[in-house]
Parts: sequence; structure tokens; C-alpha cells
Amino acid sequence: MAAPLLTLLAVLLAGASDAGVAPPTDRDPPDLARVYFRMGDVARAITVVRSCAKTHPKQCKKLKMALVEYQALATRFSPLTQSDVKALLAWDAQISPGEPSRMTKPVLERWVVVPLREAGLANAASNPRRALELVEAVLDEQPGNAEAQAMLQQLSPDGGTRAKPLPILEQRHQR
Repeated sequence: MAAPLLTLLAVLLAGASDAGVAPPTDRDPPDLARVYFRMGDVARAITVVRSCAKTHPKQCKKLKMALVEYQALATRFSPLTQSDVKALLAWDAQISPGEPSRMTKPVLERWVVVPLREAGLANAASNPRRALELVEAVLDEQPGNAEAQAMLQQLSPDGGTRAKPLPILEQRHQR
């Protein structure tokens, strides 16, 4: 009876999150910190960059600052504001270009993936104005998003350039 329970426990643990699994140690410290970051373990990533200050001072100092700023935003108890999201995504892209952290994926889902999906649905439902609003909101959060830029080109009558207010109008609104 104990053997099947132990087998079940082993199977369950094998399928568990890999957050507790140590990445290979043949990596340099900044790269190792990025691995921990991608796994969602920001605290361990910060510990790694703190310890590598003597061996990789430039890389580790810059990476440590980005990790600390990211952690401050990601662990807030209050909801993220639009500017917080933009900063969080920018820190994530700086820390781990090309592959977001596990902690960032829900933020990307909420602020980028879902609005782009809704923009596609709005466009398909012959509501290009709503689709354009959603695409521009995504570009506010993630200016380099290729999918949003492609949709903007498709939806914009001016070929994808975002309208900027005239300086005279900006001055009037500031008064």
C-alpha cells in the first residue's frame, strides 16, 4: 500500500513546477541570474547578481538595478497602473530579451494578448474604430510589439502612423 502512494508522490513531484530545480552551474553569473528570472525566482536572481559584483561589475550592477526595479513593481499589493505595466514590461525586456519571466506572463496576457485578441474580433465585427483603440493601447504598453504594429498598419487610414496632437493644441490643454 505504501509503494503505490510513494509512486504517486514521485509522479506528482516530477510534474511539479521546476522553480525548485537548480539550473546548470556552467553559466556565467549574469546568465544564471536571467535563468532564475525567467523561472520566476527574482529573489534568487538578485542574490546571484549581488555575488558577481567583483567578477562581472558592469553587467551585474546594471542587471541588479533592473531586477530590483522589476521586483518592486511585480510584488506590489496594489494593482498596477498603466505606467507601472509599461515600466514592468520594459524592465522584463531589459533583463531577459526575447523570453519574459513567468511573473510577467500574466501581465502580458492582461495588457497585450487579450487586447490584441479583442482588436481582431472588433475588426472582424466591422468595428475598426474599437480595434484601433485596442491596438493603440497595446502600443502604449509595448511600443515594439510587431503584431500590434502590423494591425495598426492594417487599420489606420494613414498607413499605420500614430496621430500626435499638434503643439498648439497641447499648450491649450495644459492651461
